[in-house]
Amino acid sequence: MRYIFSVAFLLFTSSLFSQILDFNPPVADFGVVYSKDSHTTVVQVRNNTAKTLTIYKTKVFSKYFYTSDSVFVLPPFGQKSVTIGFSPLHNIIHAAELFFYIQNHGTANFHLYGQGRYKEKYYDTTENLSEEPLKKSLQVILAKNYNSLGYNTARDNMFMQYDNEKNNGAGASVNTLECVYTGRVITNYSNRSDAQTNYNFNTEHTWPQSLFSSQDPMVSDMHHLFPVDENANSTRSNNPFGVVNNAQWQQGGSKSVSGLFEPRDVHKGRAARALFYFAIRYQNYNSFLTGQEKILREWNTTYIPTTKDSLRNEAIYKLQKNRNPFIDHPEFADRITSISNLSKAVYNDSFYIFDSVINLSGNLYDTLLYTITATGLGNQTLLFTHIKTNLFTIAVGAMSCDAGFAGNLNLNYLCTSPGVFMDTIKMDCNSATIKNVQIPVKITVLPSSIYDIEKTNSIRIYPNPAHHSITIDLKNTIGKSVLKLYNITGQQITETVLYNNSNTIDLPSISGVYYIEIFCAGGVSKHKVVVE
Repeated sequence: MRYIFSVAFLLFTSSLFSQILDFNPPVADFGVVYSKDSHTTVVQVRNNTAKTLTIYKTKVFSKYFYTSDSVFVLPPFGQKSVTIGFSPLHNIIHAAELFFYIQNHGTANFHLYGQGRYKEKYYDTTENLSEEPLKKSLQVILAKNYNSLGYNTARDNMFMQYDNEKNNGAGASVNTLECVYTGRVITNYSNRSDAQTNYNFNTEHTWPQSLFSSQDPMVSDMHHLFPVDENANSTRSNNPFGVVNNAQWQQGGSKSVSGLFEPRDVHKGRAARALFYFAIRYQNYNSFLTGQEKILREWNTTYIPTTKDSLRNEAIYKLQKNRNPFIDHPEFADRITSISNLSKAVYNDSFYIFDSVINLSGNLYDTLLYTITATGLGNQTLLFTHIKTNLFTIAVGAMSCDAGFAGNLNLNYLCTSPGVFMDTIKMDCNSATIKNVQIPVKITVLPSSIYDIEKTNSIRIYPNPAHHSITIDLKNTIGKSVLKLYNITGQQITETVLYNNSNTIDLPSISGVYYIEIFCAGGVSKHKVVVE
């Protein structure tokens, strides 16, 4: 089982990280998109601060969502149109988080959602299914309207139609047949009997017919029948497939050793998908698939269906009235943990947390706010509890995340004295393998808070100390300014728009120390106010 572990801090200039970047719409819902098609949508990403933000990287834990807008700069209160794409493979619901890495501010996450769908109506009932429900749905599909041709008719069609390169679109001018194991080619045969008697060709049952007593409809099911050289057929016998070392027999790329047969590369994927089909359509007779399923899965992925495979599948469908779903969609195997036996998803509680160390800096009287973000990568809901810290105030005492979703833990630190402060955030996790999470923290507080804005703008706040209200005079500022008032714990009390004149601001009735941030085009100005 794979686990990815790291941690990231989010440094705020407001009480919640979501206020640094706003997204419109708040979620990217792509709706229904057909498999292998691509759909894009545009999201407005807005800088909600008076500082320039640099997005230096994006990351999404899904190969089906993507964005090309991975590096950009947002001016104060500016916004950018970001294009996000979705190209599904499976006919299932896809959900993921897109993370924006913001220089000096950590990350912001944005949720992505889309429904993948197959274009063929044939597989409609498999939508959003996996494991045993998917196997059962496929079994029903494959049995519906099935036309059992009988063994002789099935073989006749194989020899003379869909595997005959004169009649299957391969372009041969005469009857032509190739052995799937050795590559031996015969030509100019007149019919199946001629090919069998005079050219030593047989019909290979990929699932050995002796294991199901040569009964119909299995014996004549064309999805696992292939033309084969008589000697190669005898050599393969009833042996399972696998990787052969120290071969006792080999021809045309296929190899055999006692009890094991390895087909040549061109037939490996076909053999794997034929056995997958047979086990779903019927059953795992004599547990034949069990021991070889692992290597067959590798072959299914490595040796993908060819145009020839797809044409063969279509030709069989016209005769037999069912398809091999693993040729149409080999990815079905990814949603079935076990084809051989009862299929149940493997427990997976992997997760990702950004950056392994929190390193913050601020000025005296600053309020540093950041978020620890965890993303579930497996199939479990994760819960982080018993969170302990000596420096931070915790907004909520727990954090949870579902598979494909992010969970956020908001904390803040008030810079009441200069110096370097060390801490370790500790939390418990219900993961089976990672029970305790520890995040080292270093906070550097500088003794003064001087901002460029106060060098070019005149800001006067009075009286201070105050009772019920204060007056803020602004001069030389350009455009709208925004004031935010915080209490000593870092909780935002109010937010007010200021103009280029005198502004009267009501203060809380509770005496104590409060902090003001004034955001304008030139930067941010921070002030301490005492209420008596």
